[in-house]
This record gives sequence, structure tokens and C-alpha cells, in this order.
Amino acid sequence: MSDNTVDKNRDFQEKTEEFNWSAFYDDEGRIYYYNEKSGESSWDAPARFNPPPNDAAEQSSVKDVDSTAEDNAADASKDPDKNNWVLYHDDEGREYFFNTLTEETTWEKPVEFEKRSEKSPDEASTVTAKSPEQEYSDRISENIEDDDSLQRIPAKEHMVDDMQVEEKQTEPEVIVDQLEVAEQALKLPDAILEPGVMTHLTEIVSRDDGNPERAIQALSKSYNGTTAVCGLLSRWLADLKSLSAVADVVDTEKRRERQSKAFRKSTDDIREMAQAVIFRISREKFTNGGGDNILNLHKAEVAFLEKMMDSKRWRGLLIDLSASNKDSAMLRYCLRAISKRGHHREIANRIDQSDHFAVFDAMLASEVAAVGKIAVSLCQEQDSTIHLDELVSGLRRTCTSTAYTYIFTLEVLDHLVTVARRKAVGLHGKEYRVFLRAIRKWERLGDDLKSSMIDPASTNATPLFRKRRLDVAMTISELHQRQRRRTLPDGNNITGRRPVDEVEAKRENAVHSFLRQYSLSTRVDDSFLDSILESGSTELSANSSGALLVKRPISVKALLGYLYKPGGQRVGSVVTKKKCAMIIAHSAIAAENEITSASNEQSEETIQVTDKVALTRNLVDGSNLCQELENMVSFIVTQNATKKAQQSSGERLVVLATGSSLVAHGVAMWARNMVKGNDFVSSGTYATVSPSILSLVRVLYTIHKSLRDDSLEVAFSFLSHSNTDSDVSYQKLNEIKEQSLRLLLVLSVAGESPTALLRMTQLLEESGSSALDSSLIRYFVSGLLSVIQGPFSIPFMRTLAAFLKVPSCVDALKTSYFEATEQAKLSVVMNVFRQELDSKTAVLNPEDIELFLSLLSNYATTRTE
Repeated sequence: MSDNTVDKNRDFQEKTEEFNWSAFYDDEGRIYYYNEKSGESSWDAPARFNPPPNDAAEQSSVKDVDSTAEDNAADASKDPDKNNWVLYHDDEGREYFFNTLTEETTWEKPVEFEKRSEKSPDEASTVTAKSPEQEYSDRISENIEDDDSLQRIPAKEHMVDDMQVEEKQTEPEVIVDQLEVAEQALKLPDAILEPGVMTHLTEIVSRDDGNPERAIQALSKSYNGTTAVCGLLSRWLADLKSLSAVADVVDTEKRRERQSKAFRKSTDDIREMAQAVIFRISREKFTNGGGDNILNLHKAEVAFLEKMMDSKRWRGLLIDLSASNKDSAMLRYCLRAISKRGHHREIANRIDQSDHFAVFDAMLASEVAAVGKIAVSLCQEQDSTIHLDELVSGLRRTCTSTAYTYIFTLEVLDHLVTVARRKAVGLHGKEYRVFLRAIRKWERLGDDLKSSMIDPASTNATPLFRKRRLDVAMTISELHQRQRRRTLPDGNNITGRRPVDEVEAKRENAVHSFLRQYSLSTRVDDSFLDSILESGSTELSANSSGALLVKRPISVKALLGYLYKPGGQRVGSVVTKKKCAMIIAHSAIAAENEITSASNEQSEETIQVTDKVALTRNLVDGSNLCQELENMVSFIVTQNATKKAQQSSGERLVVLATGSSLVAHGVAMWARNMVKGNDFVSSGTYATVSPSILSLVRVLYTIHKSLRDDSLEVAFSFLSHSNTDSDVSYQKLNEIKEQSLRLLLVLSVAGESPTALLRMTQLLEESGSSALDSSLIRYFVSGLLSVIQGPFSIPFMRTLAAFLKVPSCVDALKTSYFEATEQAKLSVVMNVFRQELDSKTAVLNPEDIELFLSLLSNYATTRTE
């Protein structure tokens, strides 16, 4: 190394240490300055910034930057035709031409450039490689890569490059206002969906010193929800499928009416989707204070609240809100107003009314009246839209929710029965029977409520909750209260007060203790049975004991359960069985005597008096036979069996059950509890004993129609079984289910079709094809179409349409596996629904119209040939 070079480097180091400033380029090509000693950086050039000279670098940089211009000028002087035109490409790849001498730009190819291209094509293609800005960036990159620091560039070199670039710029740089760009971007439709929206929002908010109001307004005005609207419209179009069932209507007026009904159904579906969103938001955002402020508004401003209570859709929202916001004054007012409008059933289905006694009182009066009307076939359309079982189930749930609702309900029913009996005095014939049917329905409703409070199988709540229910039921029971009534201060006895009879008091205490023990799910004690039998040692007292049990059907049911129900509660001692059977026989004789004495008309038929001893023996024999059948692989069941010397256990049980209603109820109770649970399904005898049990239930039901509830439970228990819980083959399980479906058809023919169809609908909706596959559904529908024939009643049509409309049922019937003859029968049924819709005399509520139209839409391809 020469001495001159060493001196120059030493001088460079001294000057660098004096200033300590260096110039750099960031990733976007902007120049910034950095002080190595203090670590300070700045966008602006520091004062007295004078970096050490680097003559070699400066000469090299200036020479490199001007090389292209010098070459072009030299070439232009040599070739006048070239005229300094150069081809470039913009960011979008379009070609434009730039004159390095005049700094002119043009999109059209100059004539001089065409001449130059004809002379030297290779030269032209070489010149059109990159724009001046691109060449400048490439040179900077090359200089950075050659430098050891990869970032540091002498400041003077950058200043020279900037000067050269500014000289070569063809157009002046346009100053862009980022705020204006952001405002214009947010004005575009659905700007919130654009990927760069956050940058524009940040720009506007920062210019407004952090105030987001202008940005929010811009987003709100530009929001059209195009994507969401397109998705929603596509769903609506999918739901708005054409009702092809309209095509077979020739009459123009009927056709228009059918189309109008179809359109209303579709619009209701769309409205439900939109309202579901509003309902969800309302439940999340509602507050008691905000709701109560509505009551402070002017009457004209609160008119919307009255409209909501008159609308079925919005009325449901108010009821749901009142269930979760019990302290809201506005919602309490709405609930009372809805109750006054008569919509008690809607309230009962959605909330527990024990917190709103006025509403509960109105609902109870309405529902009890509906039960009486149904009993005498005087119910109106609004009373027949619900099944009686559903109505009673709702009453049972509401009336037994608290102690005071339970007490109040029993008092209302007792008062209602008393008034009805008083008005029935002196009536004869049809008028008397009308009152008698209503009284029986109300008494049966009261017995059902009392049984649900005592029966241990009526609730799955905790033991403490069941004990509290039991304490309430037993404390207000007449067995407990009658002996504890006191006289009024004036000495007059209160109503129902009688002199205390020690024998009667002992009898009532015995029954009271027996029911309490039964409700605790414990095995019966002989001491309680002895107390009941001792109180009925004579014929008269036996009838009194039996009458006391008849007034409490749960006690007779408990005694039958101790004899027949499988499990730990069933008694094993022969003596205890005989005592239970004897008490049941007393109650049967008392019931016969009550029927004989209560009849106001002379009947030519003589009521057969039950032999107490024979009935006791038959009840015990039936219990023993049921225990024997539990240990058998199968047993024989014959129709119209008679007593013979040599008979199997199954045949003897059929003879006993067909001859005695009480034995039949005990056997049905045994079968109902036998088929429940996974233990029976997983047992080794399931495949062989199941057909025998189903045959036994079918035979007994044909003789004793009062076994309908137990028969339905047995049939649906088998239908809910699956082969995942046992080793039974799929084919064998389907055969058992086919037999269960035949039992349902027998029940349907005998008048239980609404209940059977309702339970089938619930089964298919809850379990789908897991309980019944398509072949079983077709099997049941084929049998049903063979036994039903129009015209149909509106309640039956409603139940049938709900069953046929289940998706699994539609999928099973709309296939080629459903035979043509059965499809023809189904078409006849569909025509009945069409005729009902087109009938001028038919009175259908909107729910029925919507249901029937939906059914016809699902089976639109089913036609009568």
C-alpha cells in the first residue's frame, strides 16, 4: 500500500470520528441519518453535516448514473435518426416512449424509433429493459451489496444520485392527500369488507385526534351488506320452492287461493328467520331499567307495546323476557295484559306461572273449563288445537310447581265439582250424563295431580325435593286434615266437620301411613296392611275401607305394584301377597256398590257382584305366574283361552287376566315395567320372550280397553330399543319392532290413533332413523293407510299431517321401495287434505293451513293416476 493511500485513510478516520454521522436508506428507499456515537437517528440532515470526501466513490457513482445518458447522447450524435427515444414499461406492463433530450413522453411509437428498430432490432430491445426509476433502484442495490456494511452509503453519493434522478423525472410528483384517499375508500359500498379498511380508518381517526365518530358514520353510510344480503336471498330462494301441488288445480280461483296460501307460508318462514335474530339480541340486551322506562312514555308512544301483545310472534318474545326478568314492572304489566287477552296456554308453555299468581289464576280457570268442554264435546276450535294429554301435562307441571299452586288447584277443582253436583240434582237423561262426564273429568284431573305428588316414579328430582313434595301432599290430604279441623269460636262446626269416629280415624291413619311409605319407595310393612284390614273386619267396615281406597286411586295402584311390579318393592311373602290382594278386593266391591247406588236410572242389566275370595285368589295367582314367566325363555299366549286341566303358565295367566280387570291391570303393569331398561334388552331371553309379551298385551287390550296407556308404553318401549345394547341381530330386532307396530295399529283401530300418531311423531323427531329405519316406517304407514278412510276430523288431520311431515317419514315414503299400490292410497289421503284446503265451509286456523300446505309441498310428486 502506498504512503499516499495510508495518509488518505488516516485523514478519513479522523474526520469520521469528528462528525459520527452516516446516511442510510430504509426499506422504502427513504434517506435517514444515524449517529454511531450517540445512537441518535434523524430524517433531516444534521446541522453542519459534512461527511469526509470519497473522491473515488463520488467519481464512480456520478459516472455510473450518467453512463446511460452519455451513451445515448453519443449514439444520438452518431445516429441522427435515433433522436434519443427510449422504450419503457409502466407498472401495469404498458409501453411508453421517453425522449432523453427533450424529456417528452408519448404512448405512440415515434417514427424515429421505428426507423431505429428497423436498423438495429437487438439494440432497441436492449434499451427497453427498465425505466429510469428501476435502473436507479438497481444501481442503489448493487452499491449496497458491494458495501461491507450492507446498509451504509456515503451521504454525498446519495445526494448526487437524487440530483440525477430529479433531472431525469419526466413528470412532476403528485402530492396525494391520504385523508382524502381514506374518505373516498370508505364511501365505496361495503367498505368494511375491503382488506385495507383498517388503514383508512386509522388515518381518519388519527386526523380527528382519536375521535372515531366520522369513521363510524362513513362505515354506516357505505354498508349495504351485499355479501350477507346475497347469502340471505339465496336461502330465501331455496326455501321459496314452487308448490307443484298447485299445478293440478284447474279452477283459476282455487289456483290463485292456493298460490296465495303458499306465498304467505314462505313469507312467514322468512319473517321467522329475521325475527330470530331480533329475539336473540333482545334477550341479551334487555334490562329492567330500560324496560321500565317504556311505562313512563306517553300513551301514543307506547302503542307499539299493545301491537306486540296482539301479535303471536312478538307476544312470545314478551313472555320469554318475563321469565328471565321477573322484577321488570313493564314485563309484569305485559304478562297480565296477555293473560287478559286469553293467551293462557302460550304462557303455560313458556314460563312457570307460580311467580305470577293473577296469571296463574286466569290460566287455571281457562284450562279447567277447556277440560270440561272436551269431556262433553263442546270445545271450540281454540280448545281443540291441543291434545288432551298435552293439556293435562301442562297443568300437572304448573299446578305442582309450588305448594300454594297445588293447594289452590285442588280447592278450585273441589269447588267446581261441588257446584256441578248441585246443579245436576233433579236432572235426568242426557242433561244429567253431560254433568256426570264433566264431573268425572275434573275428579280424574284432581286424582292425577295428587298421584303425581305422591308417586315416586312421577319425578326424577332429588330425594330431598321428593320428600318436600310428599310432605306437602300428605299434609293437605283429607286423610290428615279431616281429624284436625276445629270449630269456629261461635260453636258452629265448619263445613265438612263430623264427630270423630275412632274406627274411621284409625282407618284413615292406616291409609295415610301406607301412602307415605309407598311414596318413599320402600317395601310395604305388614303392620300397615293389618291396620287397614282390622279396620274392615266386618262387612260394613270392609266396604268403608274399600270406599276410602277408591277415592284415592294411587293406593290401589300401589297395592297392585307391590304384587306385580318387578323390582325390590315387590313382596315375596305369600301372607303379605294375600293381604294386599284382599285389600284390593275390598276396593273392587266398594266400587261396584258405588256404581249401583249412584245410578239414577233403572237398568235392566244386573251388576255382577265380585266374589271377594275368588278375586283375592286370582290376584295372588296372577302375581305368582308373572314371577314364573320372568324366568322362562318364552311362553304361549292364545286368543280366547279357556280354563283347562293341563295348561302352560302363559295360558293360565291369559285366562285369569281376561276374566278380571284388576288382574289384567296387574299383568299390564308387570309387562310395562318388565320391558324397560337396558337389563331386559341385554338379557339372553330378549329375542324369545319379547314376542310373547307383545302378544299377551295385545290379547288383553282387545278385552280390557282401559289398558290403553300400558299398551302404548309397552309398544313404544320396544320401538326405542336398539341392537347396540344387546346381541340380538338386526333382522330379529326389526321383527320385534314390526310386531310392536302391529300393536299400535290395533290401538289405532280401537280409537287411539291420535295418541299413537302423536307418540310416533315425537319418536321420529327425537331419534330419527336410529329408532325406526325406512322399512319400518313404510310398514307402519302401509298398515295405517289400510285402516283409515276419509272423511277425517280436523284434529285427526292435524295429527296425521304432523306425522307424515317428519323428515324421516318423507324420506322413507318418497322412494321406489314404497309400492305403487301404497302410493295410490297415500295420494287419496293427500287429496283429502287438498279438498279441505279448497273447501269453502271448512274453518281452518292459520297453523292448520300452514301445516297442510307444507305437507302437500313435501308430497307434491304423489299424484292419483
